[in-house]
Amino acid sequence: MSALARFCNAGWLSLCLPEAQRFRSASADVRGVQSTLLRRLLSRNGQTWFGRQHQFGQIQGAVEYRRAVPLSTYDDYREPIERIARGDQGVLTAERVLLLEPTSGTTSAEKLVPYTAGLRRQFQRAVRVWIADLFRHRPAVRRGAAYWSVTPLASEDRTTAGGIRVGFYDDSQYLAAVEQILLYGSLAVPPDVARCESVASALYATSFFLLRAGNLALISVWSPTFLSELLSFLRRHAGALCRDVAAGEISRPMHAALQRSYRPMPRRAARVASVLETAATRPDWAQRLWPELALVSCWCDGPSSLFASALREQLPAIEFQPKGLLATEAAISVPLVGRPGAALAVRSHFFEFRPVHHGCEPVGQDTLLADELTVGERYQVVVTTAGGFYRYQLRDEIEVVGFYREVPLIRFIGKCDHTSDMVGEKLSASQVQFALDSALATLQINAEFAELIAEMTPRPSYLLRISSPGLSGGHASQRQLEERLDDALKSNPGYAYARQLGQLGPLRVRLLESQEASMLAAQRVRAQCDSLQRHGNLKPRILIGPEVFHQRLPRSDDGSRSST
Repeated sequence: MSALARFCNAGWLSLCLPEAQRFRSASADVRGVQSTLLRRLLSRNGQTWFGRQHQFGQIQGAVEYRRAVPLSTYDDYREPIERIARGDQGVLTAERVLLLEPTSGTTSAEKLVPYTAGLRRQFQRAVRVWIADLFRHRPAVRRGAAYWSVTPLASEDRTTAGGIRVGFYDDSQYLAAVEQILLYGSLAVPPDVARCESVASALYATSFFLLRAGNLALISVWSPTFLSELLSFLRRHAGALCRDVAAGEISRPMHAALQRSYRPMPRRAARVASVLETAATRPDWAQRLWPELALVSCWCDGPSSLFASALREQLPAIEFQPKGLLATEAAISVPLVGRPGAALAVRSHFFEFRPVHHGCEPVGQDTLLADELTVGERYQVVVTTAGGFYRYQLRDEIEVVGFYREVPLIRFIGKCDHTSDMVGEKLSASQVQFALDSALATLQINAEFAELIAEMTPRPSYLLRISSPGLSGGHASQRQLEERLDDALKSNPGYAYARQLGQLGPLRVRLLESQEASMLAAQRVRAQCDSLQRHGNLKPRILIGPEVFHQRLPRSDDGSRSST
């Protein structure tokens, strides 16, 4: 396996190097590259329904583009995407829509993002720059197998009424065909694991393959809490897993693609058992299991920073590389080894930025271009993609922490619009309000005060603080509310997924006396006033995110540009 993994990784590096060179050339002319990209997008989509509505054919550059096309949110695309789902083409893009990729929304339970071949190429450009940089500067990573975790476990196949697929078959489809073949040759865990019918069986199969992979060199996941939960699951089921590794078969019921015989590995199983027996007292147990593990790639910024720090304690000798900012809608930035932030993916999409002051509030409607940003300042990202989103507001706040030549290096700060996103659940205030209203109506409970609190410790979970005469002293009603609200919030796929995996603990309810609720409500109002909001704009907050992230993070001290 090691020889095959090295061969495939070397081949992947060779394929990525040309794009890395094009990115380096682009980094010396960010304005020119971005202008060319915008002109091509407008020209290709001028005869679409959206292009005719906004007179793409008459737009000559970024200034006219910003005048002709307003800033947008997902709600502006809801009706066009419904047309696409019914089978219409030429709505947002001249290219055919290949599929609709689901993601948790900020203001809705689920968003469906149109994917075209052009959008896939834009993602591929960003991925190739990252892989080329990582493999060149960290050669140990390409000498062994890799574990890539992207697709939500236990996901189901879906199609729309118009026959459009919802979701990729597996996440290797982001890559070109040759790259997919090379990736499969280096995987420690086969992508068929995503076909498991339950999260528990998927975690078991993943653990089985990881324990077999003594040459594991790279772990790439999104949330650090997922990897923490996976490592915990592995330890809890060590006995059964070691027996299966020794026998070369998965003893639990599995998808047919995984239910077969594998090479028995009794010596590896004995080694794993010996290491796991001392895991409670040996902080280096993971390194002993995978001595070639060189790097973990995961979210390390924003709300994930505390969990990444905790994960580092389990992997003390392993290098961590923060993920760049990558949304379902767009690839925003690319991690570069040794840089203070991830590089803006200037060859992927056309970018604009709204300056941010006083929390997540942008200043006016004006935007800056990628070559107009300043180190130490914070912005919301606006993106135009080949998937048909034009001047789309991602609601992501970033800080510019340096430059790679002319390319801004950015750090993710957090989601805006009163959201809470501890482990990838992306709960919004509107989602919480709808779920709470539904739960209270079902149970016929009237509330005087209610707020949902995100709690980071001892385990990520949500606490509903509520004042209601119908709940006073009623423990059975309290438990019913916990269950009803938890179920209602699961209409958000990100929340449901995190609960399934155990990344989020059970929702809890705490009853408040009327006087206590009144005092708490007054404190919330004072807090909003202290944050410099206008008193006339104050609104009750149903969702309170992790308190540490309500404070402005310290700005970077490095105001210098870095260049190569």
